[in-house]
Amino acid sequence: MVLRKRILKITAFMIVAMLLFMLVSRMLLCTAISTEMHIRGFYKEPENSLDVGVIGCSEVYADYSSPLVYDECGITSYGLAYEGAPGIMYSSMIDTFLERQDPQLLVVEINGFFYDETYMYEEGRIRRWTDNMDRGKIWKKTVDENVAPEDRMSFYVPIIKYHSGWTRWEELLSTWYHRARMRTFEVSPMKCFGTHTVSSTEIVTADVENHPITDVGLEEFEKLLEHCNDEGIENILFLWAPHYVPLEDRSRDEIARMISEHGYDFLNCDEKLDEIGIDPDTDYYNSEHLNIFGNEKFSKYMAHYMMDNYSIKTTHTEEVDKLWEECVEYSVDKYAILKERTLQNEDLVYSEYSNYDDKMRQFIENFKKTFHLTESHDDI
Repeated sequence: MVLRKRILKITAFMIVAMLLFMLVSRMLLCTAISTEMHIRGFYKEPENSLDVGVIGCSEVYADYSSPLVYDECGITSYGLAYEGAPGIMYSSMIDTFLERQDPQLLVVEINGFFYDETYMYEEGRIRRWTDNMDRGKIWKKTVDENVAPEDRMSFYVPIIKYHSGWTRWEELLSTWYHRARMRTFEVSPMKCFGTHTVSSTEIVTADVENHPITDVGLEEFEKLLEHCNDEGIENILFLWAPHYVPLEDRSRDEIARMISEHGYDFLNCDEKLDEIGIDPDTDYYNSEHLNIFGNEKFSKYMAHYMMDNYSIKTTHTEEVDKLWEECVEYSVDKYAILKERTLQNEDLVYSEYSNYDDKMRQFIENFKKTFHLTESHDDI
């Protein structure tokens, strides 16, 4: 009897200790606020409710609005994307999307393959994805394929990496605040979204460069194409979203050839800017990303492009349609606010879970200035 009580006490202690360990690990985990919101928001979507999956990096959530696409053509979609997502993570992102959803079309924005070798394999860029995705077979495969054996333990047990996170208490407070806001919404109200309230030619044209794709980028892109073929994925539209500077000719031709050889489609928006209605003087917030005005134009263009070229069936349950109608109402209201602030060149960053109340926003900005903070997604 005594032995049994000791075993029960030890077992109870170990369970409590493990729960506390998991709680502390979660509290200290802090990659990038916007990344966590974009990725975790995907898991809030009802399973098999999305007609289209959009994969990529910051061009996806800066340029494309899922609620506006739904409002225009009834297509449900989600941009599974995060800032600086390197191309080597795209296969894992696609697999994750297909594990929970059965989309009629995948749209893959290719900017993630234009990073150099150092950036492409940078640990932090990999962690932004692996530390925020659900643990499972895809997670383990992603870590094992992209992280050296001697470095994997800190991925398996994140507190090894983030144990000193308490010293960055300002970032943790901001992260916890956004997590709390996430819990107040049944689904992500604006889906994967991020913008910067800027509309200035002077800012847009600063430090503009034309980056050709590297040999490493082409090699990793070929791996992605082969992966998609091996998985039997048929409907994929590879996309080069609107950029202030067009694709370098060699890169454009090589990418187009590779996509065609693997049986997929390519939409190069450099050739569609007039059709989309993009004004280079007013519709960008920097050389690579559209502002709220460009976002609205491109989203509506993509809605009709997908319907016209892929005949997306838009039949959903009443519950799903109701959720999306609420997201549209929320987004339209926030777009009106963002347009006004963009015309004023407010120069602030917003995401799907930002607080748009003037007083609260001012309080947050004053807090950031006091402690010399910047948004973790300023680099989109």
